[in-house]
Amino acid sequence: MKFTNKYNLPQYLVDILTRDYPPKENRISVTQLIDEPLVRSLKMKYYDELVVDISDRLPFIKGNALHQYLEGHVEEDEFAEVKQEDVIGKWTIVGKADNYIEDIETIVDYKRSKIWAWIYRNEPNSQISKYEKQVNVYCWQWRRRGFEVKKLFLDIFFDDFSKTQALYKDDYPKIAFARLPVRVWSFAEQDKYIKERLEVFEQYPLRECSNISKWQKDSKYAVMAVGRKSALKGGVCDGLDKAKKVMADYIKQGKKNLYIEERKGEATRCKFYCEIAQKCPFVRIKK
Repeated sequence: MKFTNKYNLPQYLVDILTRDYPPKENRISVTQLIDEPLVRSLKMKYYDELVVDISDRLPFIKGNALHQYLEGHVEEDEFAEVKQEDVIGKWTIVGKADNYIEDIETIVDYKRSKIWAWIYRNEPNSQISKYEKQVNVYCWQWRRRGFEVKKLFLDIFFDDFSKTQALYKDDYPKIAFARLPVRVWSFAEQDKYIKERLEVFEQYPLRECSNISKWQKDSKYAVMAVGRKSALKGGVCDGLDKAKKVMADYIKQGKKNLYIEERKGEATRCKFYCEIAQKCPFVRIKK
């Protein structure tokens, strides 16, 4: 992997943000296991050709700093960032739960997050549901070593918390932190999930990522008036037919010079946050 420094960031940031290693054949981290196979496969194949500007990695510093700070404040009965390696068939799964508290038989994982992840936490395929899978794999690792795990928690630190929003919105955290309990799966359920994920990596290493993983936003259709920069009230629609109906209603009210503007959806992760997108055949095809 090659790095650029377009914004002339200081050397200490260069040193921190250029630490990177290529994936190894048949060795997979827990975070890779719950992600799409394509990301790992392309990084492994094109590692020496990838070009990344270090400015795109600045958010990593906050996450690493949070973990290192909390790791330095554990109690005697707590195990922070203990590296676990488990062999399943030809695969070696590597994981490090943020904290296992032996006295209360609990795993706690620390997360930096945006508020939207909290607000939509109960939606199917939410970011929180992805974290649930992650901590259950950690749980499986500790259980394999004879440790009991009765509780799982996500300690979430919100990057974009607003005290003003907290005052007026019901489903909004009251402070910039929340501890969220996560369902503890049975060992059999954990084991089944892990083996199914490994099978996906073996059989479909180059399949296209799901829309959920790509953070795909659907196209919208906006009813516009000539000379106006924003859509008319109620004029941003999910489908073209709905937009046509809204426009027809406005025409009946005497509105003139109307038109429909397509606002194309995009895969936010692919466009802004995926270092592998530059080598992804699906991204190139759709440009």
